[in-house]
Amino acid sequence: MGESRFCQNCGAKVDADEQFCHNCGAQLDNEVTDQTNQSSQASVDNTVNDYQQPQSNNNNAAQQPQFNNGNNFSQQPSNNGNVRASRNGFKKSKKHQTRNLIIGIVVAVVVVFGFIGYLFGNHYYSKSAVLDRAMTSLTSDKNTDSYFESTDSRVTLNDSTMAPLSKHMNKNNDELQSLKGQLSDSGSSKDGNFEYVQDGRKWLLFPNYQVKVKPVVPTITTSEKSADVTLNNNKIGQTSDSDSEFSLGRILPGDYDITVSKTLSGKKVTNAQTTYLDNNDNIYMPLKTIKFTVKAGPNADIYINDKKVGTSNGDGDYKVSDMPFSSAIYIYGVMHSDGKAITSDKYHLSESDDGQEVSLNYPGAVDKDDAANLISDFSSDLSSAVNDNNDFDPSDYFVDGSNNSDAQGFITWAKQQSDQISDNKYDSVSIDSSVDSVVPAGDHSVVSGTLKYTFDVPDDDGDDHDHIQIFKFTSNMKKVDGSLKLQTLKAPDKLKDYDKNDDDDD
Repeated sequence: MGESRFCQNCGAKVDADEQFCHNCGAQLDNEVTDQTNQSSQASVDNTVNDYQQPQSNNNNAAQQPQFNNGNNFSQQPSNNGNVRASRNGFKKSKKHQTRNLIIGIVVAVVVVFGFIGYLFGNHYYSKSAVLDRAMTSLTSDKNTDSYFESTDSRVTLNDSTMAPLSKHMNKNNDELQSLKGQLSDSGSSKDGNFEYVQDGRKWLLFPNYQVKVKPVVPTITTSEKSADVTLNNNKIGQTSDSDSEFSLGRILPGDYDITVSKTLSGKKVTNAQTTYLDNNDNIYMPLKTIKFTVKAGPNADIYINDKKVGTSNGDGDYKVSDMPFSSAIYIYGVMHSDGKAITSDKYHLSESDDGQEVSLNYPGAVDKDDAANLISDFSSDLSSAVNDNNDFDPSDYFVDGSNNSDAQGFITWAKQQSDQISDNKYDSVSIDSSVDSVVPAGDHSVVSGTLKYTFDVPDDDGDDHDHIQIFKFTSNMKKVDGSLKLQTLKAPDKLKDYDKNDDDDD
């Protein structure tokens, strides 16, 4: 028989010139395996059915006889064993590949999630993200010890001891944002009470940022010895004498309620205040009372140490009587104009304010001195025009010049007063002015104050006396091309009208 060939993978018989097995598709080896059909004839005793069956080797199964037309038979080689081995090897190879694939997928998943975790941690523990959470914990008064730490081991930092600082920052968001900006930009606050630093690492991978808080040791001084002192409703001791400083202890910065009290002449006198303690300064809290008038603009809400105590009247005045004095007392007003709340600067009270007027200044408003100078110059020119019997020209003072309706009113008034002098009703007039408050209102400021007219009136006996009229004025002022001008100037309310001799007091 001719040369034949078998697939080394599945054992199927293939033609010699085939390159791929028609049974399993495997690429065939180049070497040709001779598998010539061997005729193994044995001695037969003239009997067709007698033959010697060939023995199988270890790798091949028994071969079955095949008969030809001449009653002779030949044996075909069998590859069943090779096929099984090949299939078993293929199965083992497939299992090995599957296991490697699973291991690869697991490793890839671990690497991907590890990378994602690193990116998340790198952001979560970043300098800016930790500072954001620190400021949030401060305003929420929760978990502050996770982000803040005391620089003094004698002062425990927790939500309770940090509550006064949280209280202050919740009421003063501008200060909170300022503190955050300072820590972000320079790593420390301007007052030196806070530092933002890296302190070790988190999970050995990420920086551990914390805000270090420096405790303060404030003191108070009062005017009486043996006065009770309480801090946040906890009695902490008594003053030894009226000149000694009494320590409030090591505390973290924040808003604290301080009370000094003592029974004097059978009556309990108390000096109580809430104040922001952020340094080691001494607070003077005498057991005495003072009174004063706040000039805050019409209908302004009046606050003393962040507590609303009342509202000013239509003239902008608010009277305070018998208030316990402290050098830490501050006052401010809140005006409501065009749907906006406008807050004045804080005015810090002093003992010299007892019995005086306290004028508040509003940021963004026309400068109070500039307003006072404008009204003073206007009053001086107005009185000069009357006394000299000249036409009054207010064009330099008013928006729209002499065409302004209020300017026209003063032109008419000046002419009337000149006629009065010509008729000897009085000899002259002087005008004095004062500015009490300046409040911003959109593109202008509302200025209020007084105009005092003093008429020199001749008497029948040849002497003279002063006739005085005092009017409350309000004016809208604004800057026009760099110059301060009057939009309006009205003085409809007469406060006083009286005669005064030279030897009379005001």
